[in-house]
Amino acid sequence: MAKSQAEFPVAEEFSVTRITDHVWFLRRLRALFAHVESPGVLAAAYPAPPPGDEVSSEKTWRQWRVQAFLMNAEVRYSFYLRLLRKWVLKSKPDKSNISNSNSNSNINDGNGKGDGWADEWPLPPWDVAIMFYIHMLSPKRFQKDMKVEYRELWDVSISFPLARLKQHPCNDEASQHKWEAAFPEIPYQLFDFKSDGETPYLSTSIRRALDVRGYKCASANCAGMTRRNKSQIIPMAEWSAYRLAKRRPPSCPSCKTAFMSSQAAKNSEFARCCEAVFGQHVLGLWDAPLRQTAFVKRILAETATATALDPAWVGAHQARYFKFLGLIQRHPSTTFVPTIDIDLVWHTHQLSPAAYDAYCRAHVGRPVNHDDTIAAPGRSTALFDTKHLWALDYQELFLDPDPEGKMAAVRTAMANAVAALAARRAEMEDQLAEFERENNTEMLRAKATRTMQRERVEANRQTALGREEQQLLSELARARRARDGVRASIRIRFGTARLWQWYSPGRRAERACREAAVAEVEENLRAKRDEMRAQASVAAEAHTKSEKATRQYKGALGERARLKAKLEASVANAEAAVRCQSVDHADQLRGTPLGKRMLSVVPSEAQVMLAPIAGDWEPERRRERMNPVKSWGTRTSSYHSWFWRPDREGGGSFGSLAFGSDTTGGGRGGGCDGGGGGG
Repeated sequence: MAKSQAEFPVAEEFSVTRITDHVWFLRRLRALFAHVESPGVLAAAYPAPPPGDEVSSEKTWRQWRVQAFLMNAEVRYSFYLRLLRKWVLKSKPDKSNISNSNSNSNINDGNGKGDGWADEWPLPPWDVAIMFYIHMLSPKRFQKDMKVEYRELWDVSISFPLARLKQHPCNDEASQHKWEAAFPEIPYQLFDFKSDGETPYLSTSIRRALDVRGYKCASANCAGMTRRNKSQIIPMAEWSAYRLAKRRPPSCPSCKTAFMSSQAAKNSEFARCCEAVFGQHVLGLWDAPLRQTAFVKRILAETATATALDPAWVGAHQARYFKFLGLIQRHPSTTFVPTIDIDLVWHTHQLSPAAYDAYCRAHVGRPVNHDDTIAAPGRSTALFDTKHLWALDYQELFLDPDPEGKMAAVRTAMANAVAALAARRAEMEDQLAEFERENNTEMLRAKATRTMQRERVEANRQTALGREEQQLLSELARARRARDGVRASIRIRFGTARLWQWYSPGRRAERACREAAVAEVEENLRAKRDEMRAQASVAAEAHTKSEKATRQYKGALGERARLKAKLEASVANAEAAVRCQSVDHADQLRGTPLGKRMLSVVPSEAQVMLAPIAGDWEPERRRERMNPVKSWGTRTSSYHSWFWRPDREGGGSFGSLAFGSDTTGGGRGGGCDGGGGGG
């Protein structure tokens, strides 16, 4: 039986406070993107674009700055996870304390109210926080990556520190000290804030802030240099081209050699390169934040008022989130699309990955994945299914029920259609029950089962008699051989004919005894064959009765199936009437199939992203044909660019992580972001 709404309890991981802090973080995230898109006089501080004429307009310059910002944050995120794992291993928190902290929400909420262990772990820099945040919005992928690469973080139920970031809106000096102690050559914060504490800007005190740092060359050419084991700065244009599989790995700025490996490890050369030059793998996340920008803008627009996040407002959306989970539970093979209010609660819940996983297993019955990479046609179908099943299961509209007072007629029509649907379902149950009473299919099934069992018993008995007959035939053959083995004392033959023979008294008695044994076996054989003929008649009769009972049962089942199909067609028509008279009619009155305000979905078009900027590297390839680049790694030879294998490299999104594709889609009982193709 499906859970009722009351059986989905409110958890601390998506409480009013946690949701409010989440919205605050989204405002900070949007402010960072706004500066990167339009930095004003600081545009010159951003990395130079790749060669070619791809970056030639303000739009493409904006796209390039965002791409450079996210690709750099992707690399820095791997350093942060490494720092976090090192800190966890060094601190070695007691498991009982972790359990207590979880119960007090110190780890999962990061609210800093207690003296829990989670109040001390280093906070991410703001650009890294975006990657940390976006990684958690793919629960299945995050759990897999943590268990494969950072098991210690999953074991301590790491979560996104919303409250602590809000307590340190510009910078946390303690976290900065931990970062600088671990990575002294990599700056902690790349962005400063103006005096209002709300407006970020790229730090002017850091040279080449968005070029890639942390690159360490292990080439023998660097062995005698002072830069040995010191991190290098890789131009973002070179790194992004390699990241997009358009260029060979970047060269060391000091010795001008590039990493090259022919040794199998993980499943891509990109993973091997990152492990060699950075000391850890880089997860493919750089373009995932772009798919959330439309959602962030909509949430911030709808929560701009002071009363938008009051407890009553949040409670209503938590209730809709529970209904959404109920749909996922009852329809495990369907993908659903959440409205913005549900998505806000859902995203907040996912920011505590271990708690989210436990909650779904306990209350939904299985893990629930979240995927924002489903293509527009799939999202359109998912939105249709969501609106339809929501109306059928809850007898209410999924998208803004009555934002402008236009839906009174729709509600009346829905009530009538739902009543008609209930009547059709009741009629189907009544007619099927009446059919059962008249035809008693259960009795026919039992009779067919009994006659089939009787048929098998009689057939087995006939088979056993056949085996006994074979045994008697073998015994008769042995008795005859024994009888014929008693030879006469005197035999008179003429040629081959036996004219006369005489037995001695002893042999005559022996032969008579063996003749009697043969006669006894022959009599037993005749009796057994008579028994077999009688059993054959019984088995044939049992077979006839079994066939008759089976035909009756199958005939009744066929009649019931035809009746059920007819009744189900009537129910399907009634369900279609509910959709047409409520969902479709409401969409027409509303003027959009995507809803309005918080009870709406993000259109598919809002999630369509431009192709990334890679540049034109053909001139460099021509130069490398004349002067091959030296390489280091497991292959120590000249590195010609025409040997480059882009198909072996890592990709750029959740669809191409270093550890393989995330091809689960909405998944079994999952959900996706984004609405249908309309609007």
